[in-house]
Amino acid sequence: MGNNTFKGGRKELRHNIKKIGERKQYNKKQKINNNEYVEKIIEQVSDDSEEDDSESEDEFKTKDKVYNSLLKLIKNEDDIEEDEDDIEDDLYFTKKQNFKSEEILNEDEEDVNEDLDANDVDSDDENPNVVDYYKLHFDSYNESSLKKLNESKNQLKFNVSKSPILNNDPAVSNEELTNTMVFMKPKLNFDDNEVTSPEMFHNLHSYQYKQKLKLNNPDLFKKNHQFTNVQKNIIDPINQYSDLLYTYQEFKHEAEYREIYIMHVLNHIFKTRDKILKNNYKLSQQEDADADDDSFKDQGYNRTKCLIVLPTRQNCYDVLSSLIKKSGIEQVDKINKFKDQFNIDDDDSLDKLSMKDDDFKYLFKGNTNDFFILGCKFTRKTLKLYSALDSSDLIMCSPLGLKLLLESYSKPKPEQNEGNEDDDVKKMNEQLGIKSKNKKFHKGSRGKKNTDDFLSSIEIAILDQFQTFEYQNAANIINIMKSNLNNLPKEQTTDMDFGRIKYYYLDNLQYLFRQTLIFTKNLSVNSNLIFNNCCFNKNGKFKNLIRVNDLKQTSLNYLKLYNILKMKFQRFEISKDPSQMIVSEPDYRFKFFISSILPNLIKNEDSGVLIYIPDYTDFLRLKNYISKNTSLLVDDLHEYSSVSKITKTRNYFKMTTERNNGIRGSKKVNVLLYTERLHYYRKYDIKGIKNLIFYKPPSDYKFFQDFLKMLVKYNLSYNKSLNEGNASDSGSDDDDGLMMEDLIVRCIYSKLDSLYMNRLVGNKNLGVLMSGSNDVYEFK
Repeated sequence: MGNNTFKGGRKELRHNIKKIGERKQYNKKQKINNNEYVEKIIEQVSDDSEEDDSESEDEFKTKDKVYNSLLKLIKNEDDIEEDEDDIEDDLYFTKKQNFKSEEILNEDEEDVNEDLDANDVDSDDENPNVVDYYKLHFDSYNESSLKKLNESKNQLKFNVSKSPILNNDPAVSNEELTNTMVFMKPKLNFDDNEVTSPEMFHNLHSYQYKQKLKLNNPDLFKKNHQFTNVQKNIIDPINQYSDLLYTYQEFKHEAEYREIYIMHVLNHIFKTRDKILKNNYKLSQQEDADADDDSFKDQGYNRTKCLIVLPTRQNCYDVLSSLIKKSGIEQVDKINKFKDQFNIDDDDSLDKLSMKDDDFKYLFKGNTNDFFILGCKFTRKTLKLYSALDSSDLIMCSPLGLKLLLESYSKPKPEQNEGNEDDDVKKMNEQLGIKSKNKKFHKGSRGKKNTDDFLSSIEIAILDQFQTFEYQNAANIINIMKSNLNNLPKEQTTDMDFGRIKYYYLDNLQYLFRQTLIFTKNLSVNSNLIFNNCCFNKNGKFKNLIRVNDLKQTSLNYLKLYNILKMKFQRFEISKDPSQMIVSEPDYRFKFFISSILPNLIKNEDSGVLIYIPDYTDFLRLKNYISKNTSLLVDDLHEYSSVSKITKTRNYFKMTTERNNGIRGSKKVNVLLYTERLHYYRKYDIKGIKNLIFYKPPSDYKFFQDFLKMLVKYNLSYNKSLNEGNASDSGSDDDDGLMMEDLIVRCIYSKLDSLYMNRLVGNKNLGVLMSGSNDVYEFK
């Protein structure tokens, strides 16, 4: 009965479309009639559906997919006339805008022909005095040097040059803070010691950009345009197709560097697509043209060329909105769906953040969902959102979204409970607009695609707000960069034209041509890990180093602001074996803490002790040891704690510090273990801190300052209340008055923590703390 109903519906749908085609007749010379065209639409939509042994089920899924896709374009389902108009517009829009260039190649060729005859504004505006770094980077193939680079990538040596650059904040002088750009060029020969620093222009008009972008963004290409310091520092490395690891200092800088890389991504996509379309046209016009000619080698294994990884949907919304504006594209498919899923009114989100600081408000405004993946496909005049990933020009995703998608492709099919879907799969199906009965992304099913094939031809990879990835889960982005980019495809598809695939793709050397851009607020071990072990650009790579010279820019400045504090930095020794140094460092830190710090806490039975622990594995290790081997009244707060648990523990900790028994049955907490991720996501004001211990330097120096403020603020207010006679009567008289000079902050560190210690103590003090003869250094 169901199949008969759908057969009748399909026939009626074809009949309606045929009527529309007869009325309007978009193209009299169209060789494909309307019925055949509908068959093509059905074939395109059903191409992504799962193959089924049952013919009736396959027909059911195909028709259901067709109806769902068409109904999404209909605003009023009850109005038949509006339905027909929407179908008519959809057919016309499809014919005009090249939904699949590989399936309707003739339409692309016609577009190129028209553009060439009409002096297309999308031309390159070639200037013989300006170097086209796109051609210089991708069209040059020195097989011998690339193979040398490939063979020595694990023991690669670099020729290094350094040059001073502008400070990110113009208000900060070079005496206070020094910003240096380091350029590293791969060294192919042992005696190759010469390095030539690339030419720096600090503007966009010195680079070849598509005329379309120049017309839509005229101010950016003026010779007298005033770029910010951040933009001047990154313009040349980005447009010269070099790798870049750039550290900025304030969140306001994000909009500045995004403007530059968005222009670069658009220029790269437009140049790549135009080159392919022009070659398509040449091949169609020349009957004797040799498709194996090197001049026609313009493709990779698939269409996707750019990958932008962002932490939240709100970041994705901001970047894509700016990209649409700068591209000049007026027609954006499914833009309303995108706005509904990725944007949230700021008024609602900011009301919840009214008590937080500005950095926290910036990070968590809008839609903070970290689960998404979005394909973007550019045609001549249209941007198609939610396009198939392997036929998109640009993929925007979060590390978690991409990780779960890759897992859904690669995991083996379960033997039982095949019809059940877990929460992650349901989220992915909902995100991609897939009904659960389709099961295309059913967990454990490989689907029609194969693992990471759609990432095999990435030429630009951008990691935006890398510091946020580390708080989400650093392992996700590290595994993606190490294992999933620029691999050889597992399967050959009909879209692959091996006569036009570039040589370095066939030689599996495409990773040497990939440009990787990493932007982070805090330079870290993980950002360096990806930069050193996953970035092998043949053009070399840039990295800026920030050195703090003035104590005003460090956390030690709080000693002058609050002369009631003492800071003690205690160094522990690590293994001298380079191969074991990093691996064994957590063990050495733990042994030092339980032998040097913990015995004093047990002996003195101090209250108001907060131990700040950046790493969650260290937190679990320390928690288990203290609870099992000591008599300390300890409790813990971490990112997985419930709201009720956090509220109670904060109150218990404060009351124990104040010697206040509180309500009957209240718990005593002398020592509180506190994780960095909890502070990042919640930023609670912890009251009752008298003794502050950093198990490891915070990854963000502002977190260090946050806890110094908590310590001073609470003790000042508490002592004020004591002086006014408002303190609790409980406890002995000797314990009521805390002398402010007794406030001590301790930080445990090793030589591997130099990245984080620089902003805490400054460059000059850093050298002493790392290589000095003493193990304890005190600042007053």
